[in-house]
Amino acid sequence: RWMRFDLGKIRLGRVEIALDVPAGTVVETIYAESLNDDRVSPRIAACVGDAHTCNMDHFVARGGKQTLKSLHPRGGRFLEVHVLGELDTTLDIEVIFEERVYYDGQIEGAFSCNDELLDRIWAVGVETLRSCSEDAITDNPTRERGQWLGDVVGAGMDTLAASYSDMRPLKRGLLQAARCARADGMVPAVYPGTIEFLTSFAIQWIHAIPHYFEITGDRDVLEKLYPAAVENLRCFDGDVSDDGLCMNPTRWNFIDWGYRGSSSSALGDQHAEMDPALSLFYLKALRALVRWANLLGKADDAAQWEREEAAFCRKVQAFLNRAGGQIPEWEKMGYHSAALALDSGLLESPQSRAACVDYIKGHMLSCFPNSSSAPRLHDPTVEDSMLITPFFAHHVFPALIEAGEMGFVLEQFRVCWGWALEEGLTTWPEVFDLGWSHCHQWSGCPTWILSRHVLGLHPRFDLGENHYLLQLETGGLDSAEGVVPIPYSDDSVAVSWRRTDEGIRYRLETTTPIWLHLPGADQPVRVVSGHRMLLDEQ
Repeated sequence: RWMRFDLGKIRLGRVEIALDVPAGTVVETIYAESLNDDRVSPRIAACVGDAHTCNMDHFVARGGKQTLKSLHPRGGRFLEVHVLGELDTTLDIEVIFEERVYYDGQIEGAFSCNDELLDRIWAVGVETLRSCSEDAITDNPTRERGQWLGDVVGAGMDTLAASYSDMRPLKRGLLQAARCARADGMVPAVYPGTIEFLTSFAIQWIHAIPHYFEITGDRDVLEKLYPAAVENLRCFDGDVSDDGLCMNPTRWNFIDWGYRGSSSSALGDQHAEMDPALSLFYLKALRALVRWANLLGKADDAAQWEREEAAFCRKVQAFLNRAGGQIPEWEKMGYHSAALALDSGLLESPQSRAACVDYIKGHMLSCFPNSSSAPRLHDPTVEDSMLITPFFAHHVFPALIEAGEMGFVLEQFRVCWGWALEEGLTTWPEVFDLGWSHCHQWSGCPTWILSRHVLGLHPRFDLGENHYLLQLETGGLDSAEGVVPIPYSDDSVAVSWRRTDEGIRYRLETTTPIWLHLPGADQPVRVVSGHRMLLDEQ
């Protein structure tokens, strides 16, 4: 006998089976993220470690009435229960799936607009995050269930802030990274069980802490982690060259899947050279330390970081100037470096910025899923310049939005994340290929971008408690509404706007007073319960 269940989306949990069968009856529970030839296969896609790992449990019944339950939770969307043995024609069996999830209550954030596809994309991002939430924010519920730093400091932080007020699982990840640092100060990429080190994640962790303070106002983390951040940055001193930051051949120099050198932690000497993407991440970390030291009132430290930032900035600026700045030069430098350069503010002329934007857009449109004939990221060993990933989009889209390309970004949501929905997925895949994990919350940047940019309410708790910046990007939409949770509280702000002949009618309703920083205004406006305004279309 066998039964199949569709759990609706990929979930983490344990199955409990109550049954009455003869002794020696074999009971198997098999889990999978997708069906293979209309069956559940226990093989885990893009498996880390043993390629023969099976996502299943095997029981031998003692006979009579008993309850079987797996010792460890497993992830999957589809579940099959096999009962093998000499059975009566009638089988009395009860199957219960007990989900393991931290955020098991009502979603606190909300978003809707006049485009139902974007509404669905927002919701899938939240559901993917929920499936990756235990006592920590993990990368996925099925494969390694690892607390990877890239999932904490990347899209996960902002997606969580758009969805829930309770940021404690993510905060724990930020703190644990420092506690698991190695002797030279470098924070790990995955922890606290398996420990592995990954250069770009360690560098991004430095920028993530002031950003976490900006969106939550949680000063505790800012104060506790500053010494660890200093030690973490200092471990890269030996990698700084005359041009920028070099890839260290003794480290896993991951930037993104498909990026040169990112497929393996065992690199050769040929990669020991200045890497523009890594250098731009490092520059962002130096700038974060300037801000961090100033927030803590450490004037001497801030001055030291300013000197280091200025010196390193000159190196990167010189490199970018030598590269030229036109589309052929950006093609040589690559998509990742171009996006980070655009975000850095180092492109001095409008012409170079425009060329960079045009290159990034053209590159994305030439890659899958935009182009069905483009190369595919079939496995982790693939290294190809003509690739884009949902993970790195978290770094690309804000720079494009700043350049006035919100409409393009929304269309990328519709095409690329829409492709995943057309494939029948109900959580976001790890990359734009179905051979990988089908549930990776690092792919969920559309959720936070829609909540923050399309609703227009940007948290700025670094300016004070409950301070928000109003910066609306409609992207050509006619209306939108939603709810923004206020971190570590039971309060929230409801936002709605619609386009009219007179302009955009914008409305706020808040359950607690907030301070609203309006474009061009010297002082913020205190909003006690509600506020309405007419905005010009930018």
